[in-house]
Amino acid sequence: MKHQVISNLPLNKKFRLITFKALDQNFTFESGQFVVVTINNSTFRCYSIFSTPQTLPFWQIFLDVTPMGPGCRYLSKLKPDDSIDTLRVGGNLIYKHNKNHHVLFSATGCGLAALNPIIETSLTSTDKSQITLFWGLRHKKDIVLKGHLDTLAHSYPNFSYFISLSQPASRTGKTGHVTSHLIEYLKNLDKKKVAIYLCGSSDYVNEARNKLLAAKIPLSKIYFESCY
Repeated sequence: MKHQVISNLPLNKKFRLITFKALDQNFTFESGQFVVVTINNSTFRCYSIFSTPQTLPFWQIFLDVTPMGPGCRYLSKLKPDDSIDTLRVGGNLIYKHNKNHHVLFSATGCGLAALNPIIETSLTSTDKSQITLFWGLRHKKDIVLKGHLDTLAHSYPNFSYFISLSQPASRTGKTGHVTSHLIEYLKNLDKKKVAIYLCGSSDYVNEARNKLLAAKIPLSKIYFESCY
């Protein structure tokens, strides 16, 4: 399926937000899914869709360019009116109805891309569960999309978020690994009434999942997907 590039916005030296317009009306996805992008005839990459299905035909990719692999190089050079091809959408990290639960989201880096549409879908649904996001980054200069998250927090009293920096220049705000803050936050919640979504590197997801299981969170309450 073909898609037209609408904008390719650098948010800082690490992240970009790329907006596309689907040229095929059959292009659909669920909040939390990824899309397989054709880089060349033999190279394909999966990218979580940052936007919700309600924005179609427009949709977005939140991209970390620092790996500078073939996918990063290809996407970062796209200009408005360029086009890309996608093969399919996939992924099992999709929105679940969690009525009367406290829903926790935790991501590192561009793992936020998969969680953002699930959060937005949940906030705009009839499910008024309390929603808390924990986002782990390395440096203060890596922080982006704060305006977007602040708007969600202002618009929806049941949403709050925390950003934790693992390598801060100064000790302001939350510091250290984001998993530690997630586990600490859980101590004050009813473990039978929580749902937890994880996305980030495979190392992060495995570590967080194991610590949640050690904290007596049932596996059935943990939804996860690795984005790299």
